[in-house]
Amino acid sequence: MQTKTLGIAVLTPAADYSEKEGYGVTIAAGVATLSASATVPIDGVILGGGTVAEGVSVAIIGAFSGAVGFKVSGVVAGGAKLIQAADGTFVTDSGAGARVQVAVVNEAGVANDIIEAFPRTPLILA
Repeated sequence: MQTKTLGIAVLTPAADYSEKEGYGVTIAAGVATLSASATVPIDGVILGGGTVAEGVSVAIIGAFSGAVGFKVSGVVAGGAKLIQAADGTFVTDSGAGARVQVAVVNEAGVANDIIEAFPRTPLILA
């Protein structure tokens, strides 16, 4: 029996996420909800947005292999580590305080860009 091997799930979004590609989500009971916390680890990143009726494609953190687009809300340099922001987007790791590191960046970007990064199992830091 073959199982899914790409680490991508099609889920029901909690709201219309048509414009939310690259945002982090938490998942509960098959529903993807935009992350609203910088310190609660995300479960995945939206690859393809959609409405509640359409569903969303989500790369599952820790199961997905390869690079994915992350929506950033600040200036990010190539090679930086990304942490979660409290609105589902991502920023460069500040190096201090409670935070969750989720990816290593492959290219530079500025606020509102979707940049290529390699997801990693969330690392909770203090």
